[in-house]
Amino acid sequence: MFIITAFYNHLEKETTEWNVKRDAIWALYFIFVNAFFEELFYRGWMQTIIFSHIPFFPANLLLSAFIFGIQHRLFFGSSVRNCVFYGVGGIFLGFVFYTSGNLMEVWTIHAFADLGLGGGKYLFHWGEWKDIPGKNIEPT
Repeated sequence: MFIITAFYNHLEKETTEWNVKRDAIWALYFIFVNAFFEELFYRGWMQTIIFSHIPFFPANLLLSAFIFGIQHRLFFGSSVRNCVFYGVGGIFLGFVFYTSGNLMEVWTIHAFADLGLGGGKYLFHWGEWKDIPGKNIEPT
């Protein structure tokens, strides 16, 4: 996680101008690599451990989702509102993994969510139009 955070901070500090190569690399990393390792760690390893020690289904799922949400605050500095959002996503992904037992299915859902919610920010600069040279309008 520390390597991911350092890489993220390096890219953010590099420049505020639109850099297509940097943003495309970051988007692909964010969508595929980050989602894969988060699911491998949080669902494949941590949720399995929590579920083996806490047999009560809603409690173990909520604990796993809480840790998933808090992780985004600790490592990425997300707002509390976004951490709640990530926690709800963690509940959904945890439930899918619990019912299917298929880590690839959960990773695919996470990757598409990252594409829509996070990766699109880097590919299309959603919410950052003021930083793109020649763009002085807000997206509608």
